[in-house]
Amino acid sequence: MLKLLHAMQVYWSLQSFEFYNINGASETKRFADMFDRFFDCLNVKNLGEYKKKKKPNLSPYYDPNEECLTWLEKEFLGYLKEWKESVDNRSGFTEAEKALMCLSKETLKGLHMTVKSFVEVTLHLLTLQGVSGQYILSSCFCQDPLENYFGNLRLLGD
Repeated sequence: MLKLLHAMQVYWSLQSFEFYNINGASETKRFADMFDRFFDCLNVKNLGEYKKKKKPNLSPYYDPNEECLTWLEKEFLGYLKEWKESVDNRSGFTEAEKALMCLSKETLKGLHMTVKSFVEVTLHLLTLQGVSGQYILSSCFCQDPLENYFGNLRLLGD
């Protein structure tokens, strides 16, 4: 995941350049755009950041019909599924070579679980009685303590 984060930082710093006109870079652009939007949808930190940065996907969640929620489930997860299937259907490559052409199975599953969980929790919270007028900041959802706990358990097992 650190390599992915580094790649996104490079993307963000080069965003203003027209380096995507390079022959064969359209899928790289698509990947960068999809993950840029994914990170924005899951990193809403405050009420005004989306205006300041001119990135609508950094807008807080107010409504169960928010476009970002639909995009995460349909477009983003659809993109990951399409990518995996296109790699699986390629001929002339070993399984090891195909594994290098896509995110790992664990990462794909983790992204799927993250999106599904986030969308379901957000929908649930936004449809609770008496929550009208409230909002959700997606950056407040954090699994770091859980990851640290299981990481420590794995160390104990070694």
